[in-house]
Amino acid sequence: RHIGLDKVGPFRVSTLFLGFDYGWGEGLVLWETAVEEGGWWDVVERYETREEALAGHEYHLAQVRARLAGSGLA
Repeated sequence: RHIGLDKVGPFRVSTLFLGFDYGWGEGLVLWETAVEEGGWWDVVERYETREEALAGHEYHLAQVRARLAGSGLA
C-alpha cells in the first residue's frame, strides 16, 4: 500500500493507497500523505491520483528536509 515511506530525523513521511474512497462525495480520494513527528501527525494531505500522491510525498519530504536544515539538525 505504501508508495513512499521516508524517515528523516524525527520525522516520518508516509504516502499510501487508502483502499477506498475518502472523498465523502467531494470527489475521488484514494491516496494520502502524512507527516509524523514524535508520534503525532502534523500534516495529512489526500489526493485523487497516484501521480499527485507521489508529487505530494516529494513536496512534504522537501519541506521536512528544509525544516531540519533551518534548525541545524540536518
